[in-house]
Amino acid sequence: LIGTPPNMIFAGFMSEQLNKQIGFVEWLPIGLSASILLGLVAYAILKRGLVRSDLSLEEERRTQDWLREEWGRLGALSSAQRRVAAIFTLTAVLWIIRPYLGKWLPFVQWSDTGIALVAALLLFSVTDGVKDSLLKWEDTKALPWGILLLFGGGLALAGTLQGSPWFVLLGEQLQSLQGIPFAAWLFVMALLGVFATELLSNMALVSALLPLVYSLALALGLDFYTLSLPLVLGASCAFMLPMATPPNAIVFSTGNLSMPYMIYRGVALNLLSVVLLFALTLLYQFMG
Repeated sequence: LIGTPPNMIFAGFMSEQLNKQIGFVEWLPIGLSASILLGLVAYAILKRGLVRSDLSLEEERRTQDWLREEWGRLGALSSAQRRVAAIFTLTAVLWIIRPYLGKWLPFVQWSDTGIALVAALLLFSVTDGVKDSLLKWEDTKALPWGILLLFGGGLALAGTLQGSPWFVLLGEQLQSLQGIPFAAWLFVMALLGVFATELLSNMALVSALLPLVYSLALALGLDFYTLSLPLVLGASCAFMLPMATPPNAIVFSTGNLSMPYMIYRGVALNLLSVVLLFALTLLYQFMG
């Protein structure tokens, strides 16, 4: 749920506009399924173009030596790294079991935000094993505050649109789209999310489109949560262009991939992502 900004924007929109909380347990079935399937598909496609089957024994030995050398450079985990890993692991576990914490400890009001704040306090309080705390206030200067501003701006945009006459007018115009099967809308959302994010920031895309999808769902009597899933998940599936996501740009900047290769493989990954997200959402709807 916190792995990519579109997921968090979607959860915030559901909380603000529909008063529905999406926790890690609720998100896990669809999110984990999409991650595993897309990972396997990406591995199968990229392996055909990146892994050579004609390596000589000498080349294979040099490759293994290089991997061992790089692994050795990492060194052992420091005391600070182990403590940070422990806090992050505890935080993730609490997020996952949060729905059950209220039953075990009913006198405490548990929330994802509260758990994150406790984790932040621990990072500021626990020492690194030498003299400083794991997290210092100076470290916060490097945080991507722009993401928070864009996140809040998206929620503000959604609230403004809902309270405007344009929102009502849009809903009236969308009434003419009655009769289109729900499955067709799911496919369109997956297609839009996957390919539009090649040219737009995934955060900006989801922030701008969620209010429109919400008005569409209201006008046509569709389930907004299910309708938005392929759009939100697809916004994180940009594989064609270097400028689509920072990871793409980092990989392309190494000089080991050509633009035609990236586009060729990326188109295949994008199309398969559309099909997989469409099928997963249909299955999710069928299983209720």
